[in-house]
Amino acid sequence: MRKNRRMAQRLNIPLRVQYQLLDGRKIRVENTAQDVSGTGYRLLLGSPLHKGQKLKTLLYFSSDKQPVTAISEVVWSKKVLKEGKTFYSVGLKHIEVLPKDKQRFVFLFCEMMVNYFVL
Repeated sequence: MRKNRRMAQRLNIPLRVQYQLLDGRKIRVENTAQDVSGTGYRLLLGSPLHKGQKLKTLLYFSSDKQPVTAISEVVWSKKVLKEGKTFYSVGLKHIEVLPKDKQRFVFLFCEMMVNYFVL
């Protein structure tokens, strides 16, 4: 039996995310995060990311027009088959939420949790 190493409750709420690799490439990708928590999230991608890669991420909460900017790191990545196509399920953790966004991130995430569990 596999031990669950998660440190935080995951929410099954889609969260719009844009990311850009911090390796100098100018590629910006938009996706929907799954299994969202205050410490990270999961993405399902068409191309792989590798453990240890760092990304600049913009997190778009539905109740706020401005994204929260964070630096995230790939902690795991695995190939998955879905409907006959190959995808990559990638787990990311927040390394740093930019100082200007920290308080707002906590507020928005708590608001999202209340809506998920209470409403």
